[in-house]
Amino acid sequence: MRAYVNGVLYSFAVIDNNLSDVASSRGPSAAAEPLVEQTNTLEHVKLQMEVRQKMEKLSRTTEELNKTRQRLADVRERLTVAEQVTAATQRRALQESSDNSEQLQRELTSVHRPTTCTCIVPI
Repeated sequence: MRAYVNGVLYSFAVIDNNLSDVASSRGPSAAAEPLVEQTNTLEHVKLQMEVRQKMEKLSRTTEELNKTRQRLADVRERLTVAEQVTAATQRRALQESSDNSEQLQRELTSVHRPTTCTCIVPI
């Protein structure tokens, strides 16, 4: 693209030189009107090129923005999934801890039961 633009600008320079040569050979009054018209056309073409370049840049920027938005949406989705997995893991750990606590409580209760003696003690 840069080579194309440089080529066009070179062509403009050649046209501009040719116009100057024509204007100087005809005299100021004979070439003044066509020179103004050609200069306006040259400026118009330059402006069109600038507009096209800016539109292309805007298009690329818009495309990059859309890609960035999509990546952000993907990251948000992964974050939501990660949060759900973390919450489920914490619930499971809490449940296992609660189950272990209940089992330990049962074991401790069975070990420390008071024994009742039904023995006969001689007197």
